[in-house]
Amino acid sequence: MCNLPIELPERLLPAEGDEHAPDALVLVVVGAQLDCERIDRPLAYRLCRRLAEAIDGDGRPDLPRPMPCTDLWFVNNHRLRQRPAIAIGRPDANAGTAYLASRIPTAFAVDDRIRIHLDPAFEQAGACFWGTRPEDAEAALDVFVDRYLHDWVAALPVS
Repeated sequence: MCNLPIELPERLLPAEGDEHAPDALVLVVVGAQLDCERIDRPLAYRLCRRLAEAIDGDGRPDLPRPMPCTDLWFVNNHRLRQRPAIAIGRPDANAGTAYLASRIPTAFAVDDRIRIHLDPAFEQAGACFWGTRPEDAEAALDVFVDRYLHDWVAALPVS
């Protein structure tokens, strides 16, 4: 068994000024389990593309850029937890989702199949969504993009 420190070392993160430094990122958080890599990571790449398009279309300079990140990095590093983030995947498989879902309200749900958490006033720069089956997770992504992405990006702070 691997004993991770409570905080992952800062020296492992890109330096300030680097385009991939934490202060320049919107994190798309996926679980580190194999099922998460198989099901949620492709959704994370799709979401990153849609986020990049929405950020580019926003017109404000210096908005943070999307980057996929595993839940282990997100929950174990204070600087990363302070960044705008969207977690994809069930809370029992993604610690990032569990962290965010406990702090922000449910904005959309369909029975026990689809759930989206975000601050409806967009004052908190965190969101998460999941589905119980792979097709439900994909539907949750589509709902998030169609209903919430534009306003979520509009509320992003400038880096």
